[in-house]
Amino acid sequence: MRRISFIFLSFFLSSLAIVFAPSADAEVIYQAFNEHFVDIETKLDELAAIGYSHIQVSPPQKSINFNQWWGRYQPVDLRVIDSPLGNEGDLLHLIQEAHAKGLKVIVDVVFNHMANADLAGFPSLNFPQFSARDFHVAAERSCIRDFNSRYQVTGLWLCSGSGDSGLPDLDTGSAYVRNEQKKYLAKLLDLGADGFRFDAAKHIEPDYFGDILGSVPKSTYSYGEVIANSIEEAALYSPYMPVTDFNLLSTMITAFSPRGDLRSLIYPVGSRGELPGLSKVVFARNHDTAMDSNFYNFGDLRDSLLASAFVLARGIGTGFVYRDDYREPIVETAVRFHNKFNGAGVYVRNADEVCPSKCDARTTLFIERNRSGLVILNSANNSVDVPLAYMPGLDPGCYIDMDTQLKVEIGRSSNGAISVLEWGAGQQQLRGGFVVGPRSAAFLVKSSLISCK
Repeated sequence: MRRISFIFLSFFLSSLAIVFAPSADAEVIYQAFNEHFVDIETKLDELAAIGYSHIQVSPPQKSINFNQWWGRYQPVDLRVIDSPLGNEGDLLHLIQEAHAKGLKVIVDVVFNHMANADLAGFPSLNFPQFSARDFHVAAERSCIRDFNSRYQVTGLWLCSGSGDSGLPDLDTGSAYVRNEQKKYLAKLLDLGADGFRFDAAKHIEPDYFGDILGSVPKSTYSYGEVIANSIEEAALYSPYMPVTDFNLLSTMITAFSPRGDLRSLIYPVGSRGELPGLSKVVFARNHDTAMDSNFYNFGDLRDSLLASAFVLARGIGTGFVYRDDYREPIVETAVRFHNKFNGAGVYVRNADEVCPSKCDARTTLFIERNRSGLVILNSANNSVDVPLAYMPGLDPGCYIDMDTQLKVEIGRSSNGAISVLEWGAGQQQLRGGFVVGPRSAAFLVKSSLISCK
């Protein structure tokens, strides 16, 4: 399990800007949610070309005999890799082909529970691999009612409704259960898996992961799905592995909403709107939010794409992109920008510093990377068009927009401030300041040219 370092350099209270030094080993994961292994192979060249480092496949173990996506998250036998997405040979071939193209593979694993016993045909909990003694509260089949109770969250069954018999909760404190699960991880590692995503990690006691991850090479990248009710709850798992940052997701959903304020994204850690440090997985969408419009969901897809651009451009934490979003132009460009500045410092700047009285600071945000990269986010429904923009955090020179190839000249204005001198240098219409379209972003990178002229 890899550890990601975090260095807090400075916090400028007067300007509400923050400087971080992101980790050089942060990655970008493509979630191949519910995709057949043979179909993922057809995308490998494209994914590698865009710049993804990891592919996350859905749970491959033998699961309940249902074709719906949620069936993959109801295991029947961890000893057998055979699902509607492909069998063991298909997974092996995918991993080998991915490695040949420089991509790593993360396998989604389900260790908290087994399939609904009644639907799966094991009403007495006599699964091929486990029996009633291997489950919590097997006799009562008690469901979680209070998600603020750690006892219930880690010891009772997940149930979707009053008539649902629930998902049998494995006794992950049992040596037998742990050994069987370690065997499954070993099987996946033998196939070449490079890491694991632990589904429903919040429903397993934290110290379990100290044991289970102690059985895998430290070079693997493993993280846990922790839909925490608080930062303190997420912190229970952070000593063992990175976790999903649902705190930041919630903050972004509010910030990018019609009445939102992007200034809340300048330093969300300070307002408890983000997990501290870099050992976390940051995202705007995943399969759960995409499948359930009432669960951590943006009101508009364009807002979620902007949020993806934000987390990727900022580069704090491990980036994660949902299957349906990877071909979106703003996401593709954000992945390429992320990789260009991977490990470089980041400064999130208040719009009032760049275009005072000209920008709406609620809908315009600036992300500077290493004094040579800039992303301008505009969450408004109209273009932001300002005639004068100060760029105190960037080095003078010629910058190129990674998407449009527009040239931008940054230098010293007549008053000595570092500003945008020409937006569109070398084009027919030269002007200062900047223009960014509605609900979009500009990704500027300093070129080797001293000047655009």
